[in-house]
Amino acid sequence: MVDDIKQPDPLEIPDFLRRSQDETKVPSMSEQVTAESVIEEAPPKAKKPKAEKPAKKAAAKPKAKTAKGSEKTKAAKPKAEKKAKAEKDQFGLRKGSTRSEAAAMYARKSGATLEEVKIKVGSIQLNVLNELEANGFEVKKEKQERKGKRPVTRYWLFAKK
Repeated sequence: MVDDIKQPDPLEIPDFLRRSQDETKVPSMSEQVTAESVIEEAPPKAKKPKAEKPAKKAAAKPKAKTAKGSEKTKAAKPKAEKKAKAEKDQFGLRKGSTRSEAAAMYARKSGATLEEVKIKVGSIQLNVLNELEANGFEVKKEKQERKGKRPVTRYWLFAKK
């Protein structure tokens, strides 16, 4: 019974892949299309109109300084002075800044831990202590033990020596 089923020959080409008789014929030299014949037969392309080039601008001449120019420079000076007049606190930091607030917390009698400063200011501001210490302020550190918790370091900031 198994022999009744016709198995396709593995070397047989299926019909949909076979070429017709016309396709198998190789064109002769006289029938072949050459590049020259294609160029001759191709219709001429329509030429695109060229876009007009923009006219060249006249060379700009250097202008002589006027009274207006000197007024502008005079007006710019007060802005620079305003920046220089920013109010500073006792540590040389700009008043009202987070660094100034952190330095004030470290300078109080009870000092401050990094956690206390982080809660009030939003960040620990340890670099403020390092910078002020480099500028001559005295920084005192003390580790405090706590029951069942990790020890905490309390920092104090003192005036310049």
